[in-house]
Amino acid sequence: MIKIIGIILIIIGVFILIGEIIMIGSASFNLLTIIALMFILIGGIILAIERISGVESSQLHL
Repeated sequence: MIKIIGIILIIIGVFILIGEIIMIGSASFNLLTIIALMFILIGGIILAIERISGVESSQLHL
């Protein structure tokens, strides 16, 4: 469940960046770019935490 939220955040960030490149012509560092990068960063952190906790829980079951 947590992994799905992380993937959705990354996809939203990527779509914001793609839309900005299409609309403006380049991804200049404005507020929209920073928001998109934050979505991608938070999604990546969620996926990393979920992967680390999944590894620890699988080792505990052994």
